[in-house]
Amino acid sequence: MTLRLACIGSPCTERGLIGFHPELDEQEQQLLFAEMLVSFETYAASQACRLLGVKDMPESFQQRFSEQLQRAKFTTVPGMPTASLDIDFASMDEYLSRLSPGTRKDMRRKLRSFHHLRVEYRTNIDDVLPEVITLYLDTRNRSEWQFEELTPGYFQGVLARMAERSFCMLYYAGDRLLAANLLIHGKDTLIDKFFCMNREHGRAYNLYFLSWLNNIRSCLEHGFTRYQTGQASYENKLRLGSRLARNTMYFKHRNIFAHGLLRCAASLLGADETLKKSA
Repeated sequence: MTLRLACIGSPCTERGLIGFHPELDEQEQQLLFAEMLVSFETYAASQACRLLGVKDMPESFQQRFSEQLQRAKFTTVPGMPTASLDIDFASMDEYLSRLSPGTRKDMRRKLRSFHHLRVEYRTNIDDVLPEVITLYLDTRNRSEWQFEELTPGYFQGVLARMAERSFCMLYYAGDRLLAANLLIHGKDTLIDKFFCMNREHGRAYNLYFLSWLNNIRSCLEHGFTRYQTGQASYENKLRLGSRLARNTMYFKHRNIFAHGLLRCAASLLGADETLKKSA
């Protein structure tokens, strides 16, 4: 029952965006994407990969290239949506005013915990990396979703190789590190990649919510117009004003009979229930 998989996309990203040279027009991009699928399947066959996948294609990309994927006989299955918040307000007070009265009151109460914390902005965490990994593994192991397990080299590599576009926020109570938040940013977007927290002490200080508010403050200070908070934990994200963007996964088995069986089971494999509940 173990299948060798070839996949376009990465387990470390949330959306399967594919870049094209800006001089290519829409028709040329579609032709190139179709050729890429042919080359992808040829490579998969050479590596004895019988199952092929395209991970988390966003809705806008899917609308443009669904025809090419259908022609290549790929089948869809709903992926986990991506949560994001538009920073179309000018201040924290304006943001809080948009939340429900109960949530607004709760957030203002939680903000008081900031007085008991120390926050460090870091572009290098080598000196505390073992502590950060302990927090990461603790957070991962209690998650309802079991994603890939990242290595210490991943956290070091992101900060080193994206030196101008990544940083880590460390949250301390006294000398104890309670949480670490790895963030990446582009021209307009701040991406909250991983938030790792000591469960017992972090909850006592409302650190999940304080890190959220602190990141919104960073968006306001640096002119980011979108705060992307990723996949999972949707209930809190929706409560705090986020919207969900649909992602779609595509798969294909090179054996026509096995593909037919997987296609029948596709409706049971989706992870898109949150979108249905929030619609």
